[in-house]
Amino acid sequence: MKYLNHFSLALLLGLMILMSACSAQDKASCSENNKSSNSSNEQISKHIFEIFEDSKGNLWFGTSKNGAARYDGKTLTYFTEEDGLCGSSVANIAEDKEGNLWFGTHMDLCKYDGTKFQTLARKDGVPILGWGWKNMGAGWKSVRTNSDQSIWVNSHHGMFRCDDPTLQIDQLRFTEFEVPMDTAVKGSYCNTPGKISLDLEDRNGNLWFGTDGDGAYKYDGESFTHYSKEDGLLTNNVTNIVEDVKGNIWFACVQSLIPNNMNDGGLCMYNGKQFTTFSDMEGLSQNNIYTLYEDRSGNVWIGANGVGVYRYDPSDEPADNKRFTLYKEPKEAKLETRFNTPGLQSILEDSNGTIWLGYSGGLFRLDGTSIVNVTVDGPW
Repeated sequence: MKYLNHFSLALLLGLMILMSACSAQDKASCSENNKSSNSSNEQISKHIFEIFEDSKGNLWFGTSKNGAARYDGKTLTYFTEEDGLCGSSVANIAEDKEGNLWFGTHMDLCKYDGTKFQTLARKDGVPILGWGWKNMGAGWKSVRTNSDQSIWVNSHHGMFRCDDPTLQIDQLRFTEFEVPMDTAVKGSYCNTPGKISLDLEDRNGNLWFGTDGDGAYKYDGESFTHYSKEDGLLTNNVTNIVEDVKGNIWFACVQSLIPNNMNDGGLCMYNGKQFTTFSDMEGLSQNNIYTLYEDRSGNVWIGANGVGVYRYDPSDEPADNKRFTLYKEPKEAKLETRFNTPGLQSILEDSNGTIWLGYSGGLFRLDGTSIVNVTVDGPW
């Protein structure tokens, strides 16, 4: 077209102004916000894997395919691979004592110092941690800091630790922390023998590891104790472990894909002597439980797939049948896809006391007795 009419010229100028207003760092945020300007139903992401609050009070959301989103109380900003993030799907976020943020993505591990992202160098003995078998590409499922400020990352073939994360990223060294799990056991849920994660450091300093197919392990600093279905776990597929104010250890288990064992899975609690299950509560047995969380008041939150989220009060005051409070799963959280896990993926109580919920379906928060959907336009 040789000439532009007035409407086309105005549209072109508007787009040029819009593009110039987007800095390299918040380009994804600008694009996302403009895309959603005509609709209040635009989800922050279809899948929220992780919710994290940093030491400055910013909320971070690890998404599937949309990178990491940060809400600073006023503005929602997206960080993507174009900004240096080491993957489009963020499974886990941690913060070290220097205030650096660590992002475990489905592709790699990277550090963010508030200005730039740096990806872990893969040379000189630094292990390649893959979602598949050994040496088949990158993929970090989770990253967390411990009480001694070491950084732990997991893979589908082992657990690795960095004792001094203050070094420059090209000088970091991760060493394997060997857990005596049976890697020959075929993971009956994800079919990933060797998959393991550090889920809990309890009040006594014990480390608790969950595995796919080989139950859970406790390390007391000297030796390991193994817990399996034979000991009282509902399955050997453990997805999360937390400790309550009384020292009880809670296990989230998922169902087996083996046809004869598909009526297992659910929630169980270990008091140091025996396991307790909760078959009388809807969704807490014969179900997939992915997420557990303990809030500052000592309540344990449990994501019951397809039912909602339970809050369990471990104090002595409520009667046994009143310890559980159910918040029903909202209709927007029903999204399921072939390559993403359905249900509640992450829970966080922020510094203001708000409970945030990351679902396969979007971001939600607790509002009184209801779970409300939080889109790019809020309500925050």
